[in-house]
Amino acid sequence: MKLNNKNHNPVPPDDLEESNLDTSNTLTFEEVRAIDQRLVELFHKGYYAEAIPLAEKLLQTALTSCNSQSDIITMFLDRLADLYLFTGNYRAAIDKYKRSLKIKEKTLGHQPVVAKTLNLLAYCYCRAAKYSIAIALYKKSLAVLCNFIKVF
Repeated sequence: MKLNNKNHNPVPPDDLEESNLDTSNTLTFEEVRAIDQRLVELFHKGYYAEAIPLAEKLLQTALTSCNSQSDIITMFLDRLADLYLFTGNYRAAIDKYKRSLKIKEKTLGHQPVVAKTLNLLAYCYCRAAKYSIAIALYKKSLAVLCNFIKVF
């Protein structure tokens, strides 16, 4: 993963040129899958800023097509938050992780995936120099993991 902006190319190379994917409001499953594959490809090649519009489109599609508590929505919220995190837009990353966390806490309770989101959210707050909030989130994450381990 490329966190350093000097490793980030602002324009994707020719093999990553924009495809002719439909970006209207109604997408078929195949179109969503194709956009998602493209998003993952851009992410893995370090083209985070270029992947953001695709992630936003997928999230918008999920929000209009899925139950508001759907794990598909949390998946796309997390992907968009990750992209914002890697581009240094911590405020936007925090917003998306918070939205995802709210759904996960309601639907999953004390599961490791909730702890992971808490950790990512805490990391964003650290990067934004909001350390007291970050510490509280790290503690909450640890408590979630401890409660999960007690079940076994």
